[in-house]
Amino acid sequence: MKTDIVNLDQQMLKILYEHYKSYIVPAVTIIICLLVAWLFIVPQIKAYQVLQVQINEERQKVDALSKNYDILSSIDGNVLSDKMDVVSEALPDSKDFVGVLRSFSVAASISGVTLGDYSLIVGDISGKTPHSPADLPLRVSVLVTGGLTNIESFLAALQKQFPLSNVSKVSLSGGSSASVDVLFYYAPFPDTKISPSDPLILIPSQADILIAKLKELKSEIPVSTDSALLLTTAPTQPETTPTPQAIPTPAISTPSAEPTVQPGQ
Repeated sequence: MKTDIVNLDQQMLKILYEHYKSYIVPAVTIIICLLVAWLFIVPQIKAYQVLQVQINEERQKVDALSKNYDILSSIDGNVLSDKMDVVSEALPDSKDFVGVLRSFSVAASISGVTLGDYSLIVGDISGKTPHSPADLPLRVSVLVTGGLTNIESFLAALQKQFPLSNVSKVSLSGGSSASVDVLFYYAPFPDTKISPSDPLILIPSQADILIAKLKELKSEIPVSTDSALLLTTAPTQPETTPTPQAIPTPAISTPSAEPTVQPGQ
């Protein structure tokens, strides 16, 4: 009985094979082709698409570099360096203690006042970028001795010096001295990473106007801002008010001639 069943199955397979043998080879070929396409062709297509995206990105970088090169080629290096120098003097990237003392000395020389004790609220000296704009000014207090007109002239001259400053408070003591609180500003460079392919932006016209005003203000400063010493120089040309003979040399009245530094928070 079992032998008859086996023979029947074999006969059935032979019949099916004879009937469908013309389809077996194409079917197997199609299956193999599908496997080859799935295992080899599809990954190549995906890799090609990724490569095209990378090519487009590189083309964009090349275009950006080309535009940046054109912009840099159109800029006069000397002019740009001159603008950078003016901006750095007006708004240094760190607390410029020498510039602060120089500003006081020049303003005192112009107005004919005498400088007394002064104190600085130094704040953070780590050099890190401040967390808020309120941390930017360097706060300085100075005792000024002189007539009321001379003190007014001192305040006016001080705000025309570099680095830029702002008188925040004036406390008069009698008619011959005053305690002046001044904020000197600075602007640290941001800690950013610049890619060569990042697009460059030219200085806007409003900034050029401001830089031109700073250069004009710098030209009016009677003492060279390149000096690193706290010195005063009498005007070379006669002045109507006050006369050179009437301008006393400013002096620091502390016994040790050293500033009193009050650490800030």
